[in-house]
Amino acid sequence: MIFHKKKRSELLAQIEDKSIVLLSSGTLIKKSADENYPFSVNRNFYYLTGVDEADVILLMIKNKEQNVQELYIKKPDLMMEKWVGKTISKEEAKTRSMIDNVLYLDELSHNIEEYVKNYGLKNVYIDDESNELFRLGQNLLKKFSVLKRLHQADIYHMITKMRAIKTEEEIEAIKKAISITDKGINRMLDVMQTGIYENELEAYFDHELKDQNVKRAFTTIAAGGNRATVLHYIDNDQVINDNEMVLFDLGAAYKHYCADISRTFPINGVFTPRQKEIYEVVLLAQKNVIAAIKPGVTLAQLQDITVETYRKELKRIGLIEADSIESVRKYYYHGVSHSLGLDTHDVGIDRDEPLRSGNIITVEPGLYIEEEQIGIRIEDDVLVTDDGATVLSDMIIKEIIDIENYFRKKKV
Repeated sequence: MIFHKKKRSELLAQIEDKSIVLLSSGTLIKKSADENYPFSVNRNFYYLTGVDEADVILLMIKNKEQNVQELYIKKPDLMMEKWVGKTISKEEAKTRSMIDNVLYLDELSHNIEEYVKNYGLKNVYIDDESNELFRLGQNLLKKFSVLKRLHQADIYHMITKMRAIKTEEEIEAIKKAISITDKGINRMLDVMQTGIYENELEAYFDHELKDQNVKRAFTTIAAGGNRATVLHYIDNDQVINDNEMVLFDLGAAYKHYCADISRTFPINGVFTPRQKEIYEVVLLAQKNVIAAIKPGVTLAQLQDITVETYRKELKRIGLIEADSIESVRKYYYHGVSHSLGLDTHDVGIDRDEPLRSGNIITVEPGLYIEEEQIGIRIEDDVLVTDDGATVLSDMIIKEIIDIENYFRKKKV
């Protein structure tokens, strides 16, 4: 696709002359016996190529004489094809990446040696994301001794800064993921009732994703009652009783671009007065944060707005006595925003870095009151625009009146 070709050109423009770039798609990781974990492509590699397959290498060279872009793939293995299917072909790789020169992996070592010698290369750029268990960039360097003579540079942060600003194609992919997520949430709402199990609701969400031929962006949280006060509760195996709420944190991924949505619903369709009171505080905090989003504002400032809202409102409703940050932290103990894109917790935006037009972030205030068995989080996905922000997920039901009306209509 032209998108990936443009991003490669943007990246090459940032690196020094007489340089070679090597990126790996990643490889399969053994789980147990003859089983592997499901493959998950290196997102920086995918961003530059559009190829979603294990054991593929991108090679690029920048010098004044000639720029080289090549993909290296596995040779066809007719016996393995009978067991696990075909690997990507040269023509498929060319079509997806818009790289004309697609070669086999057994040619890579010889070609690298020739390029280093013939082009007088001085630098090697690798994607060296910090991961003590599995470092794709370093593992590549170990395979090619000739590269040890070159100056080693990390291209990771160059790519992640590019990824932080979304193009129209990327925005549309995230909107598609959000739309599918919305359908999944509505499917759960249609069957939601007292006495249902968390995993049953999760299954309805998964069914919608299967219908749409997409995967989850991350492991679904479906937390009823007091389980909702545990931020990353994923057991999803308990019954939800009458007058309890259920907190969902979930999302579909479309072409690897993620939705990340949280909603909290009363299982019987009607908020108790206390649930409604606390829900309205969380919703107010979210609205205050969204109203403040614009280029130049930082994630740290958005967090401050959340805490300031809670300091006033939690004291007003009698949850805390002193309107202090320390009092708020007892019931709110995570950040309100993170970047969103090819990863759910996406790369490229630091906490104190000013937001820019084209960033997509989450806004997800929550309150977790263990002694009252109430956990509420409301999360939307927001695009930073030139003069403010657009809520990409504003179609997903969240106002109290709309939620209760939805349940009321179900019973008619």
